[in-house]
Amino acid sequence: MSTDRHDELLQRSLASGAVPADTTASERAELEPLLAVASAATRLRPAVQAESQAALPTARARFQRYVAAESAAAVLPGSVPPGPRFLGRVFAANRALTMAVSVGVIGLFALLAVVASQSFGGVETAAAQVLDESDYAQIQGVITATTGEGATRTATLSSDFGDLQLALGELPGITNADQVLDTSTLKAGDSVTVAGTVTKKDNTTSVAARSVAVGKSNANPAAKPRLIQLRELRKGLEGRVTVFAVAKDGKAARVVLDTGNGEQFIVPVAAGSLAELLSANEALVGRRVTVSHEVGSPKGEFTLTAVPLSTAPVGSRLGLSGVAGVILSREGNFLRVQTERGPAQVLLTAQTRIVIGPGADLSVERIRTGNAAVGHAVVIQGGVDRTTGRLTADVVWVGASTR
Repeated sequence: MSTDRHDELLQRSLASGAVPADTTASERAELEPLLAVASAATRLRPAVQAESQAALPTARARFQRYVAAESAAAVLPGSVPPGPRFLGRVFAANRALTMAVSVGVIGLFALLAVVASQSFGGVETAAAQVLDESDYAQIQGVITATTGEGATRTATLSSDFGDLQLALGELPGITNADQVLDTSTLKAGDSVTVAGTVTKKDNTTSVAARSVAVGKSNANPAAKPRLIQLRELRKGLEGRVTVFAVAKDGKAARVVLDTGNGEQFIVPVAAGSLAELLSANEALVGRRVTVSHEVGSPKGEFTLTAVPLSTAPVGSRLGLSGVAGVILSREGNFLRVQTERGPAQVLLTAQTRIVIGPGADLSVERIRTGNAAVGHAVVIQGGVDRTTGRLTADVVWVGASTR
């Protein structure tokens, strides 16, 4: 098959999605591998285009910064006449090499499209890596805008991994230096820590806030860090927690760990290590932790250990409280928990996230719908109703039975 004939058949195959009927057996043998690779690239196109659109603002900003830095020394290359037969002319002397290079080029473009969309991941792409629908999450960031009043009050939170919308309508108040203030006092420029339930709709990630605390923070939303999914333990890994999230089914808990060097790690957390962290009367975000992998823990799940600090954790402090003890009984949605200080009453809600610890031998559904957890050890973190003194549970860790 001549080079021109090869190029013509390849163009027709790519246009129609099928090898032309007038090809010979040898021509078909050369064209079918090329068409298979092109079909794979076509299947990837919708996902690549969607990610590329989301990534466009970030990619454009990076490109503009690069152009500004390099414009003084930029040299335009000489123009190359366009033409579909360029590869054919270069490799005309070797038909096998022509075919191999054609397959490689088509595959390379498909691979580059996917890699580029991930490397220039936009705001929504990063948020999708960190937060899932119906997660309970604790997040730090800076308020950039507020709208509405009362039940329609909302705010925009700029975090390290993108902008989030906060629904504040059902929030009784915000905490500022141990004072409870009306949500109307929240304003652009406030550094906050937020706890609430995540929703996703139309490429927008929102949080229905359950607690908001205002205070000083070292968050820098203008500097977007590199997000890395931790799959293998890195020796000496330590940093500050900027996000804590628990999935609706309680089977997946994770944090985002800021190492302070421009990298942040998404760290899946082993259920066994959450008990001690949740028992503290403070949010997990803002605390400094080390990361390890304990013998017997599932691969890819890690143990977090809080680092003792001589100063308070970085960031604003949520008005969260923790109790640890054994469930004595349950009446409706209220748990009666025996703690070292005496019995405590805890309210479970639809937004409460339940994590099953080692040895519990229970399911989230059994705990939600019955008395299966009575007699089990628990660690609970949530907010205290100042009028009733009851603890409304945000996260409940359930351990082994004490009976």
